[in-house]
Amino acid sequence: WDELGSSYSVVPPAYLCAVEARTVFDINAPEQSFAWGAAARLFAESEELVVDLIMDQSRLPGVGNIIKCEGLFEAGLHPLRRSIELSLDEWNRLLRALWDFSDKWYRHCLLSHNGQMMGCSHLMRVYGHRICVACGVSVSLIKEGTRQRITYFCPRCQSRGDEQLTQRKHRKEIPLQMPRCSCGLPAALLQVRAGNNHGSSNDRRPYLSCPRRHGSSYDDG
Repeated sequence: WDELGSSYSVVPPAYLCAVEARTVFDINAPEQSFAWGAAARLFAESEELVVDLIMDQSRLPGVGNIIKCEGLFEAGLHPLRRSIELSLDEWNRLLRALWDFSDKWYRHCLLSHNGQMMGCSHLMRVYGHRICVACGVSVSLIKEGTRQRITYFCPRCQSRGDEQLTQRKHRKEIPLQMPRCSCGLPAALLQVRAGNNHGSSNDRRPYLSCPRRHGSSYDDG
């Protein structure tokens, strides 16, 4: 373990009990084992932003940034709503969407025999996208909440109703004239995923692709 750079320590029994108690809230738990009703009722009492709560590993283990974005998009919920604002039906819909995406990703990984090609880009419908696959408007990107993780969402499909977003350009943004794809849309500029099986770990070359692509494990789009 030491030679591999790993660390280990002895933990008290109370810690193990706490971890075991959270297994019913693990987003990767078997469908019949996940505490759907208890989770919805518990989270509906929180004042936290939804975008923060669902990434709290002490309450909903296993939800990463991609799963968060995809779950919120599939459930049609704005990431900056307060948890307490969501009805039990909305919480049940969100938990189901998070679990479904996690399950699809896990099943895809099972198909890999050598540890390669386990990405989920082909499953993603909003994360890394520039155009919403459902309604065609531009996807918004924010970095809000206590965790300050980036969140992709559709301002139309995940609308809060009366909220108007202020669009602004990045201070270092440089305008580029992109060629058009055969579908008629301007091509999207993507970047090779670090450590993919097509190149070295430092291979981060940019390339162009259709903005409506289904994605692959080759890029970070």
